[in-house]
Amino acid sequence: ALSANVSLLAADQTASGIKTFTNTVVVTGNLSAPKVQLADNVAVSSEALAELGGGVRISSNVYVVGFASAAKLFGDGSGLSNMEMFKDNLGNHIATTTLNMAGFQIVNVSSLTVTGKDGSGYSLWLSSGINMAGGRVEAGLFSGSGELLTGLNAANLALGTVPLARLSGLTSAELAANAGILDTQLATIATAGKVSDSALSANVSLLAADQTVSGRKTFTSSVTVAGLLGVPEVRLANNVAVSVEAQAELGGGVRVSSNVYVVGFASAAKFFGDGSNLTGIGGAGSALDSDLLDGLHAADLVRKTGGVAEEITGAKVFTSSVAVSAELGLSAVRVGLAENVAISSEAEAGNGAGVRISSNVYVVGFSSAVKYYGDGSALTGIGGASSALDADLFDGLESIDFVRGTGGVAQQITGAKTFTSSVTVAGLLGVPELRLADSVSVSSEALAELGGGVRVSSNIYIVGFASATKFFGDGSALSGLGGTGSALDADLLDGYDSSDFVKRTGSAAEEISGAKTFTSSVTVSSELGLGAARIGLAENVAISSVAEAGYGGGIMVSSNVYIVGFSSAAKYYGDGSGLTGIGGTGSSLNADLFDGLESTDFVRKTGGVAEEITGAKTFISSVTVAGALEAQAVRFSENVAVSSEALAELGGGVRISSNVYVVGFASAAMFFGDGSGLYNMEKFGDSLGKHIATTTLNMAGFPIINISSLTVAGKDESGYSLWLSSGINMAGGRV
Repeated sequence: ALSANVSLLAADQTASGIKTFTNTVVVTGNLSAPKVQLADNVAVSSEALAELGGGVRISSNVYVVGFASAAKLFGDGSGLSNMEMFKDNLGNHIATTTLNMAGFQIVNVSSLTVTGKDGSGYSLWLSSGINMAGGRVEAGLFSGSGELLTGLNAANLALGTVPLARLSGLTSAELAANAGILDTQLATIATAGKVSDSALSANVSLLAADQTVSGRKTFTSSVTVAGLLGVPEVRLANNVAVSVEAQAELGGGVRVSSNVYVVGFASAAKFFGDGSNLTGIGGAGSALDSDLLDGLHAADLVRKTGGVAEEITGAKVFTSSVAVSAELGLSAVRVGLAENVAISSEAEAGNGAGVRISSNVYVVGFSSAVKYYGDGSALTGIGGASSALDADLFDGLESIDFVRGTGGVAQQITGAKTFTSSVTVAGLLGVPELRLADSVSVSSEALAELGGGVRVSSNIYIVGFASATKFFGDGSALSGLGGTGSALDADLLDGYDSSDFVKRTGSAAEEISGAKTFTSSVTVSSELGLGAARIGLAENVAISSVAEAGYGGGIMVSSNVYIVGFSSAAKYYGDGSGLTGIGGTGSSLNADLFDGLESTDFVRKTGGVAEEITGAKTFISSVTVAGALEAQAVRFSENVAVSSEALAELGGGVRISSNVYVVGFASAAMFFGDGSGLYNMEKFGDSLGKHIATTTLNMAGFPIINISSLTVAGKDESGYSLWLSSGINMAGGRV
């Protein structure tokens, strides 16, 4: 007798209403929820964006009393303290020790001033030369080879050889055989064979070479291919092309982008498609056993002979009487007596799962049933002790003292509740595919030529039509060979004569054998109506006459009856314990049981009662816990959960199974983990930033050693990029 809206202690149920727990809630299993709201603007949920970690999302700042540990930390680290260990020992850009570059470069130096020298007397040691195309070198003395110097006055040369580039009037006699003259330096090549194939550009097409041509070529005359021609598509016109068909359901062979006209005949092992425009098929006296009759199969028509059991769809209107002589009588899902008056079967178990009458029922005699259900408030002669009527109280409690399971009712629940199984809070469900069987599924169809809507995996879609002078082959799979206007008059339909079917026109009196099942409505407009010994509404639901006087000698219904309106009779007989409207608010009726359950089987909403709740509960709306919430784990999505951490080396506090994205700031007594993903950490190093200086580097007389290379891109006020107090030693280099 309990409503399905009542929350039970030991049952798996889904709660749709908002529940507010004013005391603690203990969940001994996993707690699954898309979002945990801790305050108005403070919530913990899963984070869908991969760039934000794809794990837990906290809507506000986070303060950790202990330390925070993670495999890697990302974000703004400017608020961290005790980060001196990340600084270099250059101090405030005034060196306190030697700067060892360990083979790495120093680049983009505005100018470099070296005021000291090493033990050998040099200020700068280079393993190679100095490149300063726009500068000059001034020194008290130059030593070494000057063979690569340019721009010298030839009049001052005393030794060495003058480069050929400085000479004029040279002929081929002075040129070496390997001089490497460029083809662009030659004026005219008049004789064939002077330039070999290997000297030509790779973009030149050769007659006797295997080459790949990527540019579009237009041949204004014919092209003859003596060997095989390999091409993914042959285009005959703008919208006419022949190519390969990759889809197996479309044949997996050749694809023609448009219609095909064959001058001769077309022959194939089997044809598929619409054959409605074919000629030379059928005709009078052809003894053609058609697959269709006016576009219909034999299975689409009702057989009149043969005693065949058939299922009939579509509304049928019989303008004369219908007589059913079979022993089982007439079976129908619904019998309509008037516009709003019908008798049908009732599928709902809560309504008796028997006969359903769409309107009020008036019984001239008495109405007898094993048990009555419904509103009995208008009945007389009912009441008294042990009547099992609807109670006003349940073990002394009102109905509002229990948690509603349905109806989306917002309720405030007091008392500690313990869920020994999981709690699931469900939202909307979206799936890319709905599978009905192993090989049958429904999904979206992305291809526009296949409709761009719903795709059923077992259907076949074929594009275009085929046209030819004549077709040969198996045409049994073709459609559209008959139909209205085709003038095809078949001798047989699926092997049956026309006398084997029921005539729809002509008002012919016919005797029909075989059980017929109408899956739609049947209307009988004759004055005599419908005559049958029995009307079957479902497998075990039927209406017939009853002869026994003890049952009233009238109508017999084989199952329960549900009436949409009211039921009126001179007198009712049977069990009335299932009736409602006899108790209710104000009746002071206190029942012992509620749907066969004690009050302890339900969750109390009032009274602050501590209870242990078994069975999985699914809340499809929000859950508010005003007290403490105890759970082994809080699950936000499949791989995102918050639980306790038992390992002391991991902090022994809270464990989050995935990445965490905090909208505000995260504060903790100490952070542990990989901080390479943090930014704004400049204050913990020097102001060179990420090796890009923002101020002058003052070495305070200390040397810089082991530099891989040095690039000086600027110059000082005097116009020099490099100042040395002593010489440059680069025995193997050049200036």
